Amino acid sequence: RERGQHALLDRERTLRAVPDNLPALVARFDRDGRYTFTNAHHRAVFGVEPASLLGKSVRETIGEELHAQFMPWLSRVLAGESVQFETRRESQGVPLYFHVSCVPDRDASGEVIGVYAMVLDVTARKWAELQQAESEARLHTITDNLPVLISFVDANGIVRFCNATYGEWLGKGREQLLGRSLREALGEVTYAAQLARFRAALGGERVEFELDIAGPDGVRNAPAIYVPQSRPDGGTEGVYMLTLDMT
Repeated sequence: RERGQHALLDRERTLRAVPDNLPALVARFDRDGRYTFTNAHHRAVFGVEPASLLGKSVRETIGEELHAQFMPWLSRVLAGESVQFETRRESQGVPLYFHVSCVPDRDASGEVIGVYAMVLDVTARKWAELQQAESEARLHTITDNLPVLISFVDANGIVRFCNATYGEWLGKGREQLLGRSLREALGEVTYAAQLARFRAALGGERVEFELDIAGPDGVRNAPAIYVPQSRPDGGTEGVYMLTLDMT
């Protein structure tokens, strides 16, 4: 019997070690929203011993603002649904972002008797996404106001970036070009005139030449520069295409 108790304690310690070593908040609470399990990461986030939270309500721990964000999702979990969502709060004026996963805990009859929750701090990822969005918006502001065609075409010949000048010169907006092939974007005549140079740029060569571009305002005489974008392995990811109007 004593050996069996030791084995049970060993299993419990092993199971406990898994959530305690995750860089995330892991908890279980009952239908009344009171903690019945908390992992060690609560110590790092809230500065309290995880055991001291047992029996307390989630509202007490996370505060009214976060609890109000959490409640609609909690209702869905208590109704038997698994949910994932992101939430935001501020700490000393700094925005923090969290990804929350919740699944219902059911008894033998299938009735929901509680909720398992895991909360990941995704602030670093979110800030990176916001900074990238700001950088892209800044890039569009700059390139859209230049009297130059600027685009990036990947190694498969698909347009991945283009500035607003394409709409003025070719009569095709960004929504008509992005995700389409270079052939569709330029039309058969212009595409055929550029194909050999595009292939040379995909081969790693910087290419400069002149072409005529037909658009709503007539034909433009346009010097073009194709610059290959190299991958770390030495291959070519795509081609930056810059075309000026020298008419």
